Amino acid sequence: FKPKIFNYIKSYQSLEKDILPDLIYKKKINGCYQKSKFIDIGTYSNLKNANKFFEKKKNIRAAFLDRDGVINYDTNYLHKLKDLKFRPGAVEAIKFLNKKMIKVFIVTNQAGIGKNIFSEKTFYKFQKNYIEILNKKNAIVDDIMFCPFHPLAKIRKYKKKSQYRKPGNLMVKKLIKKWDINISSSFMIGDQKKDLLTAKKSGIYFEYAKKNLLDQVKKIYKNN
Repeated sequence: FKPKIFNYIKSYQSLEKDILPDLIYKKKINGCYQKSKFIDIGTYSNLKNANKFFEKKKNIRAAFLDRDGVINYDTNYLHKLKDLKFRPGAVEAIKFLNKKMIKVFIVTNQAGIGKNIFSEKTFYKFQKNYIEILNKKNAIVDDIMFCPFHPLAKIRKYKKKSQYRKPGNLMVKKLIKKWDINISSSFMIGDQKKDLLTAKKSGIYFEYAKKNLLDQVKKIYKNN
């Protein structure tokens, strides 16, 4: 909250029942829909149980998805919303994974940044809108990793070989460690050989993207 929220608070008001609904109605609040579990530690009993709630869950599964060519059509350095078009079954596949409690990660090379085709700021703005579009369709992406580095980059700070860039697997390794992922029950879908090599280095089951992503994801889920 910004300090000016105190201008809207009167004595003995409920934050949830009085203040927030009013601010939402006045369009003074932004929000993000999440399907993650939630605990309110505003009571002693819940606070006491918080450690148990936050214990790392075992067997957390994840789907590592390349972005361009898997979730959306690859239009060659996509960075404009007018060029965004989701592939068949892509949105539904993410929703299916959400329902099955499988984490959804986007792992994408973004050499367009290093090659000065678009800026890192442009990427973040596009990706924010990209995620918002998915959220409105009730399709939730849990995390995103991208790599701007390339050996032939035009911008000096991005011009280098990096194991973050696929076929390197540092992006995947970072996500595995961050979310405590069980790689034996997870999978990766990509559209290029570098995606396959990244999955192999990470010990993750891999498939090339097929015509309908939902059908493909359902089949992987059924067989795993």
